[in-house]
Amino acid sequence: MIGLDVGGTKIAAVLLDDEDAVVTRSWGEHAARGIDALADELAVRASALLEETDASPTGLGVSVSGLVARDGRVTSGASLEIVGDLAGAVRDRLSLPTTVVNDGEATLRSVLAAHRARTGDDITDAVLLTLGTGVGGAIVSAGRPLRGRTGLATELGHLPVRAPSAQRCVCGSSGCLEQFAGGRGMAERAQLLVREGRASSALVDLAQASPAALTSRDVVEAARTGDPSALQLVDEAAAAVADAIRSLCVTIEPDIVFLGGTIAHAAADLLPDRIRAHIAQRWSFADLTTPPPVQLDTIGPYAAAVGAALLAKSPDLDSDILIAPEGTTHHD
Repeated sequence: MIGLDVGGTKIAAVLLDDEDAVVTRSWGEHAARGIDALADELAVRASALLEETDASPTGLGVSVSGLVARDGRVTSGASLEIVGDLAGAVRDRLSLPTTVVNDGEATLRSVLAAHRARTGDDITDAVLLTLGTGVGGAIVSAGRPLRGRTGLATELGHLPVRAPSAQRCVCGSSGCLEQFAGGRGMAERAQLLVREGRASSALVDLAQASPAALTSRDVVEAARTGDPSALQLVDEAAAAVADAIRSLCVTIEPDIVFLGGTIAHAAADLLPDRIRAHIAQRWSFADLTTPPPVQLDTIGPYAAAVGAALLAKSPDLDSDILIAPEGTTHHD
């Protein structure tokens, strides 16, 4: 089985054997835009993998960052400009059954595979929240990935966690999780504190002459030194994530919540414990159940590619395919 993970500028590719172990893999840049150009590029990458082996794959999975509907059509292709039937275009070029999935969904499949290999736990209900520049994620419920009619069902960064305000989210709404826990949102909130003269010294010093130069990494580093404003921003992010998780718990009741993304890993010593504390403070139905474990993922740079291949093999969780991908180490 072949798995291809497409980002804005890179394509990660893997070939799995019948036991779902990685046989060979590749990583390279691309500049393809539009379905036809990207399908051409993906066909080249897949063919290059096959030239290294005598394998005869039975299918191919493609992971993309856009919204993917239940029928596999891309409904929002973001910067790749791939709205439409990408799977059909790739299938026409390679004559292989092709499945297109969201990259969060693919990553969660790999995370669950690694978790099962490490612990032996069969997880059928799980959430992945990726805290990066924005906030993404994925949900598996009763062993099935959730997508929704247009793929909007797991755009977890746009869960409403706060009252609407004048500060608009990139989605057009406000009060979204991404505005508080995403790197862009944290940076914008830090910049606003500096501009309004409400920031403590470390953030002011980091901003120097330009508040716009402040980044989420600056916020995390300042928080690590004990700067009050930075700690407030980190705690607000943790509280927002906790509220999102509480909402998800009374919606799908996950067995476990994984945290991924550059912000989650950069603030690994700050965020997870705060998130758990905020969940515990306002946990629903405390006499009936306990909060799910919240832990950092162990994904690597090829996780979404491996997950795409596994999802192409079986769209639902199955114990036979939950094999840990090779070399699962963190990658920003």
